[in-house]
Amino acid sequence: MPTSVQSCHSTSTSRKLSGKRKQVEALIGHTFSNPDLLSQALTHPSYAHVSRTESYERLEFLGDAVLDILVAELLAEHIDKLTQGLMTEIKAALVNADLLGYLCFDLRFAETDRSINTATREVQETYERSLADYLDFHSDVAGIHQDAYARYYQFRRAAKQELEHGARHPWAKLKQMGINKMFSDMVASVLGAIFLDSGQEICSCRPFARRLGLYQYANRVIDEQVDVVARDALTDSSHS
Repeated sequence: MPTSVQSCHSTSTSRKLSGKRKQVEALIGHTFSNPDLLSQALTHPSYAHVSRTESYERLEFLGDAVLDILVAELLAEHIDKLTQGLMTEIKAALVNADLLGYLCFDLRFAETDRSINTATREVQETYERSLADYLDFHSDVAGIHQDAYARYYQFRRAAKQELEHGARHPWAKLKQMGINKMFSDMVASVLGAIFLDSGQEICSCRPFARRLGLYQYANRVIDEQVDVVARDALTDSSHS
């Protein structure tokens, strides 16, 4: 029988997990009927044995296929003005691991620290949290997360400028950012989790793709004829 201390700890942990789940659901635009799927989607293989939760690997596999379908839907809407070769290049740009890793860090919301300044009585410090912050991983790979964050902040303005206004897809800039593949895997795993949770409804996955900014960029690539073909020696990352 659990002691009162154990019960309090269990309740506190449960509340913390519930709060985390709600934050992620608000960020990705999907409320889970089966929270275990979201837990799996947020569990890196290095952490699975610690949390006793299955890692995101199987969901990532499904999510890769879901992403391919979402991109195919977008291309189908414009098929009359796209050649087969160009569709191949656009798809390669949109499912590229470097782009998905960047979008994982770029999907974020502002959160306010509830500490109070005793002099002014004002709430202090608003900071941002990204989807990448919710990935559970072992301390052995914490350095990868820190390095990815540092590189994201170093290159994000230049990458954002090129993605929103550039005449060419920023293959080299995204490659230079060097965000580890585990974050593009995370994006795919969330797509896979949403797909399963919704009863395998592709339409339920679209809001997340939209929140990532993937749809918006895809439409700009097609409408403004962004050059996705030109690359250099730095680039070649297959998707998750």
